[in-house]
Amino acid sequence: MTYVRTHWHRLLTILGAGVGLFLLAIVLLPVYSPYTLYEVRTASMVPRIPVGSIAVVNRSRTHAVPGHIIAFHPPGDPSQTFTHVVVSVNPDGSYTTHGVANIYDDPWTVAPKDTVGTVIRIFPWLGWGIATLTAAALLSLLAFLIHELLHRVLHAEANGKFLVITVLALTCIYLFDIERPLINANVEFTAISATHASVHVINSGWIPVRAFVPHEMHQASQIIPSNATGNWTFQRFNSSIEGTVQVNVSPVPTLADWIIFLCLLLLPFGLVLWERKH
Repeated sequence: MTYVRTHWHRLLTILGAGVGLFLLAIVLLPVYSPYTLYEVRTASMVPRIPVGSIAVVNRSRTHAVPGHIIAFHPPGDPSQTFTHVVVSVNPDGSYTTHGVANIYDDPWTVAPKDTVGTVIRIFPWLGWGIATLTAAALLSLLAFLIHELLHRVLHAEANGKFLVITVLALTCIYLFDIERPLINANVEFTAISATHASVHVINSGWIPVRAFVPHEMHQASQIIPSNATGNWTFQRFNSSIEGTVQVNVSPVPTLADWIIFLCLLLLPFGLVLWERKH
């Protein structure tokens, strides 16, 4: 029980304090400065802005030129905030915007009153890191409360190593399943005819994927790197279902991906071994 009451409590305190200070800074930043932080949750700006990144927006810079990335509210929906690149400035002062991963420009023009500001800096994947640390801090607090409940109220002893492994496992589940940073590919567009089909796939995950069309020839597949888009047109050999093309996506992990995944799997057991030696 020494481990839970010393090392584990110290780790919980540091983690909780760090996450708390960061969240406090996010809350106070737009109050005392012209800057606001936004987490990018969609893949419309891949590869320029990876999903899970933090975008720093300067609210005092609302005038943009083509090539600038702006944060704005889509017309009629102030509850949403998009970060897209400016394609052109229209005569009335509005902006035509475009998500670099999309095929077409946005179906609207952004009025100056709907512009939040200009994106001045991108921190790739920091949003995922903060979300994971927050989840780990909350799970750690829950584990500590369970330990205290068993020890002080029920007068029972909790297995500290079991609590540590449980917290780490749940954190990994949150990161890999809920936040989905490893494998996250979406088919955004397909143009289909009786003889050909065009496919547009966005891979916003960390692992390369292979997009393929079943029941077609081998040429109907493509490896899409991490944080990238894939476009290709292939000849159809099976057009029995007219106007329909099924696109499947499967991960193609590299050696580095396997090494990182193995290290994450061994982390809880390494922590237990470290605790035994100390």
